[in-house]
Order: sequence, then structure tokens, then C-alpha cells
Amino acid sequence: MAHHSSPVPIITPLAGNLTHLELVAPWGGASETSLFHVILGSGERLESLRLVGYPLQAHSIHFRQFRRSLPLLRDFGIRLVHGRMAMIDPDLFPAICDFLRDRPLLESLELVAYTREVDQAAFGFGTYVWEFVSSLPRLRILSANLLSAIPRKRMIGLIPRSIKTLSVPPCGVWYLEQLLQEVRFSLWWWAMLIFLTGWLAG
Repeated sequence: MAHHSSPVPIITPLAGNLTHLELVAPWGGASETSLFHVILGSGERLESLRLVGYPLQAHSIHFRQFRRSLPLLRDFGIRLVHGRMAMIDPDLFPAICDFLRDRPLLESLELVAYTREVDQAAFGFGTYVWEFVSSLPRLRILSANLLSAIPRKRMIGLIPRSIKTLSVPPCGVWYLEQLLQEVRFSLWWWAMLIFLTGWLAG
């Protein structure tokens, strides 16, 4: 579903019955009910949740509040896009990571912030994101920003060996070439790499 205004009035009466939800929509302004409050508070049957948008309020508090919600989750995706008046929330990605940590059913994960690392930091996208993915024993598909601040060899080590498909948004060509060299000579690596060039620069 793609929506230019808040989808909360539409989602609220449906949330308890949905098993799959994918939205390209605002996440709720300061004076509105947060989309995450509705989904995390009522979406106990959700197996797949994918949201594309930008925050107009601090949504991280809802991931902290509903730590045990969405017990059936197998597929989760959050992708930030640029928008006017986006509210800085440095706990957003750390809160999401803590919310998803040790999920035994999670097989597919997308955590994508903006292209520039200075913008990523405003929403807490950093080394913490890559360190947490090793807590997901069944993870097979991963899409996330690479971080040039992480040494290449360490980055390779942080990618779980269970991964079959790795997708990364645009990143520095030099860093990408060096990382590919490391992957090429890493004997245990048998995952298929898909590099999404030209896909949402942030």
C-alpha cells in the first residue's frame, strides 16, 4: 500500500488480523498516532512487515515499549527515505535491533538508512546494526548499508554465515571494490551478492 497521508486510520481496524503488511507512507507526525504504536501494539499475527518512509516523531520509543510483540515475525524491513521535517531519532535503529534480537523465526531483514554516514548517525545506524545480526540464527536474506568506518575484514566477519543473499544500497566504489576482494578470497563465503546500484540514494 502506498499512501501520501497517514495510513493509521486505515490500518488500525485491520492490524489484529494482518499477516503481511508493506507500506510506503508517512509514519505519523508529532500530533498523530504513530504507525509503529498501532502495528507493534496490535499486529500479533504479522509474519511480514516492510515499511518505507521517514519519521516525523520519535518512533523508537514504541520498539522499546513493545519489546515482545510480533512473535511470528519472519520478514522485517525498514527503509528511510528523505522527507521534509524528518525528526532526528538517534535511538531508532538501536531500538529496532534490540526489538529484533534473538528472533528465532526471522529469515529476512532489511535495515536501510540514508547514503551519507553523517545522516545515518542521526538515526543511530552504525556498527551496532551489523553486530546485532549475528543474534539471528535463521537469517538468510540481509539488506543493509555498508559502513566504511568498519574495517573490511571485520565487516566480512560480521555477516552471518547463514546468509544466502546480501543486498547493499549504493556505497563508495573504492570501499565496495575492496570488500569484494575480501569476499572473493574468503573461503567460507558462499552467499550470492546482489548490489543494488541506482536504488534510492538515501
